[in-house]
Amino acid sequence: MEVLVAKGGLGGSEDTPIPYRPTDRERRNLFLELKTIADVGLIGFPNAGKSTLLSVISSVEPKIASYPFTTLRPEVGVVETKSGDVIRVADLPGLIAGAHKNLGLGFRFLRHIERTKFLIFLVDVNGFQLSASDAFFDPVESLAQLILELREYNSTLLCRPCLFVWNKVDLLSSSQLYQKMIQIENHVHYQNLLHELNVVGVYKTSTMKGVGIDEVVSSLGKWFEENKFELQNGTGQKDDIEFWKLD
Repeated sequence: MEVLVAKGGLGGSEDTPIPYRPTDRERRNLFLELKTIADVGLIGFPNAGKSTLLSVISSVEPKIASYPFTTLRPEVGVVETKSGDVIRVADLPGLIAGAHKNLGLGFRFLRHIERTKFLIFLVDVNGFQLSASDAFFDPVESLAQLILELREYNSTLLCRPCLFVWNKVDLLSSSQLYQKMIQIENHVHYQNLLHELNVVGVYKTSTMKGVGIDEVVSSLGKWFEENKFELQNGTGQKDDIEFWKLD
C-alpha cells in the first residue's frame, strides 16, 4: 500500500541547468499508526487462557504465567487448516472493566480488535475475578462485560462473526461441568447475547489439556473457507495505515 504524504520540490541542483528550489517542497509533521493486522482476535479477561490457546494452535510461544497481565502487546500466530488455508490469530492483551474509558491498556487494546475479521470470546467457565478486592463475574457476566466494552467503544465490532469459547473445563468434574453449562444456557442474559451477536459456534475447551481445540480450529477453517470470496474481494474495513496532518 502506498500513501502520498508530501510532495517533493521541483528538483535540480547547482550542477544542472535546473535551479534548485527547496521552497517548492511540502513539509508535514505526521503521526503514523500501524495497527496489528490479523484474521482472528482473541478477546478475554486477563488469565483467560488466550496465550495458551495461541501456543496450542500455532507455533508462536507467547509469555504464559499464572498471573493476569502476561500479554502486554499483541502476539500473532499462523494457523494452518486442514484445507491448507492460513489464518492469522492475534492474542490481544486482556480486557478489564472500563477499557472503553481507556482504563488499563484501554484504547491500545481496543484499536487492534478493529483490524480483525473474526472474534473469539474466550471466557473462564469458572468465572473471573481480577483480585480479591475486585468484583467477581460469573461466566455469563464475564462474557457480557467483554461485549459491553466492545459495544461502548465501537458497536460495529459486534456485527463481526464470533465464537463463544468456555475455557478451563478441566477444572470441573463431568457432573459439575454439566450443571455449569445448564446454568449458562438457561441464563436470560446469555440468550440475549446469542441473539445480539453473529455467533458462529459455542465450544468448551481446556487450553492446558488440549480439549476441544480441534473443534475450534475446524470451525474457524470452515467459516473462512465459506467466506473466502467475500474476504478476497474487499471487507470494507479501514486502511492498514491511518495518518493525520499535525501541522
